Amino acid sequence: MGENIPIFEKNQLPGIDYLTGVADRNMLHRQVYALLREGAPFSFLLVDIENFALFNQELDPLQADQVLKRFAAFLQQNITSGMKLGRWQGNCFALLLPGQNRKQCEDFTHQLIARLAHAPWQIAELPIGIHTGFSCCPPGNAATLIAQAESALSEEKRQKKQPAWLGQGHPSLQNQLLLSFLTTRDSYYQKFILKTIETAHKMGQALEMSDMMLKNLETAALWQDTGMVEIPASILLHPGPLPEKYWQVINRHPIHSSSVAAKMELGESVVQAILHHHEKWDGSGYPHHLQGTEIPLLARILQIAGSWSAMQLPRPYRKQLSHSAALEEIYAGRNKAFDPHLVSIFRKAIL
Repeated sequence: MGENIPIFEKNQLPGIDYLTGVADRNMLHRQVYALLREGAPFSFLLVDIENFALFNQELDPLQADQVLKRFAAFLQQNITSGMKLGRWQGNCFALLLPGQNRKQCEDFTHQLIARLAHAPWQIAELPIGIHTGFSCCPPGNAATLIAQAESALSEEKRQKKQPAWLGQGHPSLQNQLLLSFLTTRDSYYQKFILKTIETAHKMGQALEMSDMMLKNLETAALWQDTGMVEIPASILLHPGPLPEKYWQVINRHPIHSSSVAAKMELGESVVQAILHHHEKWDGSGYPHHLQGTEIPLLARILQIAGSWSAMQLPRPYRKQLSHSAALEEIYAGRNKAFDPHLVSIFRKAIL
């Protein structure tokens, strides 16, 4: 090939990643060059933990390291003889797949995704998802091979997906029935639900959530207020400020809503997000007065997204706020009602 092997960075154990025990980037480079010299066909696959920023946010450093170790072990268990695995950088791993063409590499990637989704060690609140990008030899040289894989990985990350049920086509029949049922009582809820899902989705994307987490977030946003059907229309449509006795009734709707979600078997993370979407960062929310990170991540996102939606929609007892006024209200609520880090994410997501 006529290429010079670059000078590699030193590591505590030459060729081995100190944290995960798999090959390090230096060793992977050497293996790529070796395969190219042999002239045999192979594929170079990059696998990136797509929502790892959330693990760093929600877990302490040692726990986040354990996630990397567990994922490396998962990849190691799913490669066959002759394949090479290493840590490329941060939360990104690389695999060399000798003798595999594009179709075989795609099939291998799909198998990884399917097995990962059903891995028994997945954390319900923070499931691991992946982005992938690959290239197939011969592309010309090692630098081009690696650049093509990195470009494919970046492209997959850049692709913006529509919310699961608001994208192409029409909402599912189940979702149409839900919206229809809610809006027969109060047309406010259709607009509120749609805007909350849209806002929550943007925040989830900004947090680099996996597809699985985004789906759970959107599902929780959709079903969060089903418990309102238990509340008399005379309360929901009350023309002025609500008396305390009415608020006591309304404040039970997360319990009703989570019960519906549980019966619908929407998943534990969805049920918990719905149950706690009115908890507040300082512990003054309801129904269980959780505070800080005791509140599930998805519920903390819904608290911001729902508040934002409510502020920008008129109600019988108050006018809607302007975009700037609503933004000021959200910002003023950090460290009180809202997770301050998520407020920053929210601002970036909507501006």
